[in-house]
Amino acid sequence: MGRKLTLTLILALTLACGGGWLGLGLIASPFLAPGAADVQVTDIAPGERLIVYRMPNPDAAWYTTIARRLANSGWRLPDSRNQWGDTENYVTRYTRNTSIWLLKLHERAELLGDRSNAHIRVTYRLTWR
Repeated sequence: MGRKLTLTLILALTLACGGGWLGLGLIASPFLAPGAADVQVTDIAPGERLIVYRMPNPDAAWYTTIARRLANSGWRLPDSRNQWGDTENYVTRYTRNTSIWLLKLHERAELLGDRSNAHIRVTYRLTWR
């Protein structure tokens, strides 16, 4: 009886983790602007991705579209009072924390690049509550 319970728990945990990683695999879609071309999603490290694409029409404003989409999805800009004055080196960082049962998912997205080229670094960290 104990062996069956242990195997069932291991199977459930494996399926839960696999489902979580599958969900994270679909995570690039909120960061893609309409009309994006040459999309590349690179896993830099566990829990860290770089999404790069080109906008054929620079007037399409990928940055504004993605910033609005993130804000509407619960992502927030941290208080950055100390960064006024260093605007050339300012990096827009959106964060979102989501609680899932006993786990907490910390997400961070850095919007980099220029009008024609998007470079978005997304970081995920999972912790116990």
